[in-house]
Amino acid sequence: PFLAEHRVYGEVVSPGACQLALALSAAHLSLEGEGALRLDDIILPQALVIPPGATRTVQAIFREEADGQPFTILSFATAGERALATHATGSARRIATHPSSTDLTAVQQRCTEPVDLAATYDTLRQIELGPSFRWVAEAWRGDGEVVARLVQPDAITTTEGYALHPGLLDACFQV
Repeated sequence: PFLAEHRVYGEVVSPGACQLALALSAAHLSLEGEGALRLDDIILPQALVIPPGATRTVQAIFREEADGQPFTILSFATAGERALATHATGSARRIATHPSSTDLTAVQQRCTEPVDLAATYDTLRQIELGPSFRWVAEAWRGDGEVVARLVQPDAITTTEGYALHPGLLDACFQV
């Protein structure tokens, strides 16, 4: 239901974050071993538009290869249409080491100008984001950087079942 809260030019469009969250969840289930998940070479060739009253079946296809699992995420209409649409491609793998971390205190010291979130969302006139996509509670900027505090909105009652919730990932892209 939260997809109805993500509209582009008035049309319900599944955010690219949903395709990436699907890839992460599928990789979490299919890739054995320990370590963090890493997605590489991501391409989002076509938006996943869901017309009013229509449904689309979405499928993630992974292939096993020595250095990871290339994947394709595609969809097709559930009522008669046979044409497939590709919405994401890339590859997934586990990495033994986590990426290096950033000194959050140093970034906070550089980013001291508060961001007017209401004004920022108002400038996105062609993209309508409902409560499920409003995880950014506060943000500050400074010299080309932004730091934000993200909070799970009341509209999202659980994140269980997701390696990374699409709304949270979309909020990271918003920042």
